[in-house]
Amino acid sequence: MNFALFIIQSGSMEPSIKIGELIIVQKKNEYFENEIITFYDETSKMYITHRIIKIDENSNFITKGDFNNLV
Repeated sequence: MNFALFIIQSGSMEPSIKIGELIIVQKKNEYFENEIITFYDETSKMYITHRIIKIDENSNFITKGDFNNLV
């Protein structure tokens, strides 16, 4: 059981996941559109939790926070 715990520190995934909530993350072999994932972003040097909105032809994930749909 290889998993990690994260505390959500921004509102980008509200209302699905609220600031301060604890999430448990476990790596999978396959991911699908509309799933919520946590990944390390090299540019910001931070872990980000977003929803997969598209998987392109090169199997790259395009992600977006749920709150971005509300504004």
